[in-house]
Amino acid sequence: GRHAMRPAHMHFIVSAPGYDGLTTHLFVDGDAPECFHTHPAWAIRWVLAGGYVEEVEGRGYRRRGPGYLGIVKPSLSHRIEMLLTGASWSLWIRFPKVADVRLRGEGWRNPS
Repeated sequence: GRHAMRPAHMHFIVSAPGYDGLTTHLFVDGDAPECFHTHPAWAIRWVLAGGYVEEVEGRGYRRRGPGYLGIVKPSLSHRIEMLLTGASWSLWIRFPKVADVRLRGEGWRNPS
């Protein structure tokens, strides 16, 4: 299930036995304030269209526009502050899981 305060987004995943999968993210809104999360694996992300402003916990804001290519460490704690346009498409190449996802912030609690 989806976390209560995570913005609506879709993943399109291509995978095959014996290969790492490719994942696309389509975001249509930013994360709630103070809702930071980490990732379960190392990944390469490539912003294909739109883009966003990312808040890295304790390190400020970074603009991630179309063409941005970067490595995501499992320990990266971040959130999407806002989109640069109406939607943002990113391609993610994820490696095998090495960590559990950590969620920080009051907004992650599921409604009762």
